Amino acid sequence: MALWLVPALYLLLIWHDSVLANSEYFLPEDQNSTVKVLFSRAPLLNKYRVSSDFDPKGMEHLYTVTSFFLQLIQSPGLPPEILTDELVDDPVGVLNEHRGVILSHFLGMLLMGLIGLLLGVVIPLGGFFFCCCRCAGRCGGSRMEVMEKKRDSCRRISYGIVMFSIVVVMLFGLVCAFVTNEYIEQGVQALPDNVKLSIDDVQLYFNNTKSEVNNLLKNNFKQLQEKLEESLDRSGYIVKVRLGEVSQAVAVDNLTEIVSRLEQLRNDINEAMENTKKLQQDGNQLQLGLAGVRKDLMGLLNECNTEACQEILKQYDLSYLVVEPNFSELPNLTDVMQKLSDLLHEDIESEVRKGKDTFDRLSYTIQDAVSNAIPAIKQKIRNFGIELGAAADNTSQMLHVPELRQAKEVVSSFQPYIEKYSVYRRYGSMALCCGMLAIVLCFTFGVVCGSCGSRPGNIYGDSSCNKGVGARLLIMGVIVVFLLSFFLLLTTTALFLVGGATQRTICDVIKNTSDPQMKEVILLVQKRLLIKVIEEDFQITEILRQCHNNKSLYQTLELEKRSQLHIGPNVVVSIFNLSQLTNYRERYKVDEKLSDFLNQLNVNPNVTLLTTEGKELLKQLKDTPVSSINFTVYFVMAEEQLTAINLLELAAKLNNTAEILPSSQLELAAKLRNSALQLESYHLRLVISIRSSLNKLRNVAEHIQKASKFYGKKLKDVIIELLEKAQWAQEFIQTKGKEELKKLGKEFVSEFTKLIDQYAAHVKQQVTEEIGRCGPVSQAYNASYVAACNKVILPFNGFWASLGWCTLLCIPCIFIAVTLSVLYRRIDPYPGPLVDSDFASDNYADRDNIPLANVSQKRTWKDRQTYDNRNGYVYDYSPEFRDQVSPPRSGYMPAPQVDNVQPPTSAGPPPYAAPQDVPPSMGSQPFPNGPSEYTRPPPYFFPGP
Repeated sequence: MALWLVPALYLLLIWHDSVLANSEYFLPEDQNSTVKVLFSRAPLLNKYRVSSDFDPKGMEHLYTVTSFFLQLIQSPGLPPEILTDELVDDPVGVLNEHRGVILSHFLGMLLMGLIGLLLGVVIPLGGFFFCCCRCAGRCGGSRMEVMEKKRDSCRRISYGIVMFSIVVVMLFGLVCAFVTNEYIEQGVQALPDNVKLSIDDVQLYFNNTKSEVNNLLKNNFKQLQEKLEESLDRSGYIVKVRLGEVSQAVAVDNLTEIVSRLEQLRNDINEAMENTKKLQQDGNQLQLGLAGVRKDLMGLLNECNTEACQEILKQYDLSYLVVEPNFSELPNLTDVMQKLSDLLHEDIESEVRKGKDTFDRLSYTIQDAVSNAIPAIKQKIRNFGIELGAAADNTSQMLHVPELRQAKEVVSSFQPYIEKYSVYRRYGSMALCCGMLAIVLCFTFGVVCGSCGSRPGNIYGDSSCNKGVGARLLIMGVIVVFLLSFFLLLTTTALFLVGGATQRTICDVIKNTSDPQMKEVILLVQKRLLIKVIEEDFQITEILRQCHNNKSLYQTLELEKRSQLHIGPNVVVSIFNLSQLTNYRERYKVDEKLSDFLNQLNVNPNVTLLTTEGKELLKQLKDTPVSSINFTVYFVMAEEQLTAINLLELAAKLNNTAEILPSSQLELAAKLRNSALQLESYHLRLVISIRSSLNKLRNVAEHIQKASKFYGKKLKDVIIELLEKAQWAQEFIQTKGKEELKKLGKEFVSEFTKLIDQYAAHVKQQVTEEIGRCGPVSQAYNASYVAACNKVILPFNGFWASLGWCTLLCIPCIFIAVTLSVLYRRIDPYPGPLVDSDFASDNYADRDNIPLANVSQKRTWKDRQTYDNRNGYVYDYSPEFRDQVSPPRSGYMPAPQVDNVQPPTSAGPPPYAAPQDVPPSMGSQPFPNGPSEYTRPPPYFFPGP
């Protein structure tokens, strides 16, 4: 049970050198800081295979009742008096010393076991005396009572219902016994595999914990180290950028960006001018060509008197055969182009860039100033990483737990024994179930035959399932009960003691980790057996409880309460408490190195942001009419229709009209085709070219418009604003630049330390809340409990409970079965109240007017004997026939079978025929003064004097 704790405790051996060492440098993280490192997470394998789910498979009610019964008769656990250290050293002596306490503790189970043993002895002895009693003609063994008594029919039905109900309950218990026997076998066979899966999951948990530690101490620190070294290497640039933001010197960067676009702007304007020129040329040519075609078509169509020609005039207004856009309205970019060319010729970009380059060189100056302090800081960071890396390697080595592999080998060693001997338990239990099945079958068929079968003694042949057969089956069931009761009760009692004690002393205790009994047992085992691997003051039950809540390993082992840890007799490990904040700057002398960094940051930022020539050129740039260009006309012309009439459509119409003209107008048709050809030529050569030029011009106009604006403002406004900012920045740097650099250096150092604080906070959060969440260990523990207790012990207890109640129900079945067997053997039905009254008591013995009053002496009930009167009425009470009647028989003689009975030839019952083996006095011997064949008269009826 505590096997999984061994590797967990190994982790404590290196905790101070690994995870907890980093927490010494923790400072609360500034939530308002924008400087952060995005730490990666460890790639964990969540392929845990065990499950603590338990499916009782229909036996949940049986398990509940059995557990409730055990709770009633037995308290959980062991007596507290014997849970001492001496129990491990001298268990026999402790048990002898406290045998009274032990007997008192297990009194309920012992009494139940004693009752079971007594019943196992008493029932066979009772069976012996029962057999002797039946041999003497008692206990339902007499065969002389063949006539039913007054209430026998009601008794037979009532006892049959009770017997049938008990048999149904026994059948249910028998089914439960067979099923639980299979469940036991399945649980026992799967137990080693389930335990090995639990061990594998514990091993996977430690592998994941190892991965988490390596990720935290190696990968995350490497990410921090890269960020810190990058900040140090770019410290000059970072401080320079901060200075530019504070002093608004970034305006120089913006001005430089603007002038860097001038070359491309000039090229775009030049391209726009070329497209505009080409567009105007093509437009003029197309306009002239369409004018000629329009004039020719007007003359030709007016000369043509056909309906087709008149239809063209109606459909097309040839006055609209012109170029719609006026390309002469496009902006003239010559002046803009000239001014931009002049500025670029005077090298405006170089003049403005001089100030930017001067300000950029400030970053190199700052970097050179602090370069002597940076290597020392980097070395401290590397030393910190080396220490953490070594701790992580040590952690990985210690988290390799060979005990888990050894535990799997031990579990695997039990597999052959289970496969070899479990089959004997299975078939032994099945034999007990089969014995009980034989009893239940005898009782079941006995009740069925006795209730549904016919009466025995039918002269035409008895059925194989009559009441007599039912009586014999019931007696057979009683005999089987007497024969098997000793073995059944002895085995059930033994299984009850073993299964009940196991569940109440082990399963019910380890199920509840907060049970004081479990704490005492675990503490005793820990003191005497696990002292070499587990410290005495560790509470394993508390560890289990924390794991059930999926706490981290740090919280589970309560390391915040410990300053040192004793592992074994000679190993002491110091543990740092995370609740204490240690000044990590003093240990690594971070403050000293960062102070050197600030002391070296003694730079006078004497820079010129803009030269006089640069300012003049920028003023000229703001006066260029770039921002005043009308870009809308470009976009409108690109979307405008070039001609109102589609040239290709008109050409096609002309060709169709020429085709239908009569032969007398061939010259006119040729001229129409020539006009159509000209329209097609203009479209292919000019219209397409003009459309392409318009699209190009629109794209160039978009580029020029975008370049003429900066942050959504016009170029002129932006340059004025940036010139003012640059002038203010120049004055600020010259007057306050040195002090501002010192201030910015302190901010840089503060943010540098915040990165380390962030890592420290990350380590604390991971260690206290994330690393080693032992939920998988709890899952493995619960799965092992389910595999052993729920899948083996619960079916085991369900088996003896099912078999036990079947055996106990056999006791009332014995009495009911004997009673029913007597009732089922009575073959003559109840004759009526008067005959019964005459037979039951001799009320007319002293009277003279009753039939059969010639009996010389009154007989008592002891002198009465039964007689066989099934073959006809015999005048044994008349004096003249008394000598001819055979003497009374001592017992019941069954009616002989009659062979070759002829079926009746007419409706109604057949005439009476005496059996062949009956004496003449009771057969076909003719009576004096009587017929040769006698029909039984009705019973005597005498109403009285």
